[in-house]
Amino acid sequence: MLPFIIGEADSIPKEYRQYQSLIDACDVEKEQHGRVGYLTVMETDVSPARSQRRPGLHVERHPGNRWGAGSGWGKGSYADRRQGGLYMASNIAESTAVWNEAVTEPGAGGDCEHLRNTLGDADKVLAANELLWMTDSCVHESRPLEEQAHRQFFRLVTSEVDLWFAQHSTANNLGVKPPERVQIITENKFS
Repeated sequence: MLPFIIGEADSIPKEYRQYQSLIDACDVEKEQHGRVGYLTVMETDVSPARSQRRPGLHVERHPGNRWGAGSGWGKGSYADRRQGGLYMASNIAESTAVWNEAVTEPGAGGDCEHLRNTLGDADKVLAANELLWMTDSCVHESRPLEEQAHRQFFRLVTSEVDLWFAQHSTANNLGVKPPERVQIITENKFS
């Protein structure tokens, strides 16, 4: 999760500016402009029967954890318009599934796999290059691919982030950092 200033293309290092058109397509609300947002890009070859990203049903919001209180990753809400949240897209059709369900108290690390039988089939399976907005409590999964492919994953998380994992994120060489209210974790989040 590379920190950058939402609405300020110059805050994105040159090697990531090719994603500016995707960032613009998110049409993040004006209230977010000037705040620190987070860009995730992952481009890798994925083997058959494997998922590129975290497998299994999950949400981005995490309950209380070893670093303290629960954490949000973009939070988000929708009343008459979208506010906050996160945006995702992939170049591979049917590699991302989303359920129109909000889970505010998931298992460890945001895990929701225990709800699979209750939730049933996904409400939405993304087409190739389809951009989706959601809150951090929306259930989703990175699906295993049927055949080998080069998958490009894009995610923009808006400013409401509580934890930033230094070992698992990309520092911005232009000096943009998470704001002081964000707890920076230097240890491995998976150990």
